[in-house]
Amino acid sequence: MNGAADMGGMHGFGAIPREDDEPVFHAGWEGRAASIQVALETQGVCSTDEHRFEVERLRPDRYLAASYYERWLLGTEAILAQRGIVSAEEFVARRAELRARPGARPTQRVDEPLGEHIDRVIREGVTKRRPESDGPRFAVGEWVRGRNVHPTGHTRLPRYYGAWQM
Repeated sequence: MNGAADMGGMHGFGAIPREDDEPVFHAGWEGRAASIQVALETQGVCSTDEHRFEVERLRPDRYLAASYYERWLLGTEAILAQRGIVSAEEFVARRAELRARPGARPTQRVDEPLGEHIDRVIREGVTKRRPESDGPRFAVGEWVRGRNVHPTGHTRLPRYYGAWQM
C-alpha cells in the first residue's frame, strides 16, 4: 500500500523526540480515545485490524498532521459512521459543541462493569500472542535483503529496500 503510515526509512521528518519516563497518555482525552476503541473491539463492533486499516486510509496530509491518538479517534469515527452507529453529522455537531463549551462533560457515562473491563483490557492487552517459533530467522550481524514491493494492503516492510546488516 505504501501510504503515509508506512514511514519506515523515509527521510525529512526530523528526529523522533524521546521522553524519559514518557507517560502512556499525555492528556486525559487520549486515554478516553484508547478506551473507546478498546470497548468497540471487545464488544465486537470492529477488530484491531479494521481500526488500523481505517487509520492507515487517512489522507496523507491528515495522517501526518494528527497526533497518535487523534489518528485513533479519526479511525474510530470512520468505523462508527460506516456501521451507522454515529453519523458524520453527529461528530461534526459534537465537535462544535465541545469547541463552544471546552469543559463539557460526556452526555452519557460508561457503566462501571464496562469501565472496569476496559481498564483490565488496557492493562493486560486484547491481542492473542502468536505461537513461539523455533527462534529468530536471522542472526545478529547477518546480512538480509528486503524487496521493494507495492502491496495493495498494509505492510510492515520499511519503505526503503536493499541489503542491510542486522
